[in-house]
Amino acid sequence: MSKNLNNMRRESNASDSELSERDSLVGEVVWLQRNATEYFRRVEEILHKCLDRFHVSNKFYTSTKPGSSPAKSERYSLVQRNGADTLKVSVLLLGENVIQTEVAMKYPKISGGIFRATAQPEVQWKLQQLQDAGNYCVEALRTVAKGNEFIQYMAKRKSWNLECGEPLCMIVESICSLIGKARSTLCIPRKRSLLELCNFQPTRCFNPSLPSDLVFSYYISSSRLICAAYHMTGKANGNQGLVVTQAECTLPSLVEILVLLQQALNTVQRLRHQLIMFHSHLPNLHGNNDVPTRS
Repeated sequence: MSKNLNNMRRESNASDSELSERDSLVGEVVWLQRNATEYFRRVEEILHKCLDRFHVSNKFYTSTKPGSSPAKSERYSLVQRNGADTLKVSVLLLGENVIQTEVAMKYPKISGGIFRATAQPEVQWKLQQLQDAGNYCVEALRTVAKGNEFIQYMAKRKSWNLECGEPLCMIVESICSLIGKARSTLCIPRKRSLLELCNFQPTRCFNPSLPSDLVFSYYISSSRLICAAYHMTGKANGNQGLVVTQAECTLPSLVEILVLLQQALNTVQRLRHQLIMFHSHLPNLHGNNDVPTRS
């Protein structure tokens, strides 16, 4: 009889311990969910700075954001990294648009040995990576706003529970994904094929016209603006070769944007990690998940 009583006491103590641990963990989850607002606030501030540098705040605000300024045209000189002078390029950017470019490239087939041309296209010439990265930041900011709305709604109802974690985790995952896409869009060069470049409307805007064996491509790689010249050359065996020459420059605004995106990603990943960590300790809990809210 005494042995049975001891067993019952141990089981009761173990059960009380499990309940205490459960209550503690549930309370921590609720606290974290409510304080996700602070994480969202930090991410929101960072993304607003990104939008300002992309000059796309108008895509988020219905009216002009106070303190924001329209994009100004900026001229950049692109040179070869190895110090060679085979290719020199000048680019005039207005936000995400190329509004003028000048190229000077060594080209033995013409008199003087240097081909010079200017393009000031009447058609829109966008650096698609800049546009896409800006759009991802806008969408991430909208998702942060949804997260704040969800938290405010649950706080108003005073109905925080474990089940609230699932939609909050989904929102956090979406924000992580969008910020990651914005960053990778800038870091991974998006190059057109030679056929696409030949049919690309701005390619036909150079004056004088480009030789049939020469074409230029403009794209972003991390914080650098790159102009690649593709020169088709003949070989002794009759086949065609391709010589690629690159000129580049650093865009200070992209240096800042990449730092900001990494800060935003680190912040939201900390929130995601904490949510996942807490919920991983609660896989087998059943019953009423409602708990008192914390302040």
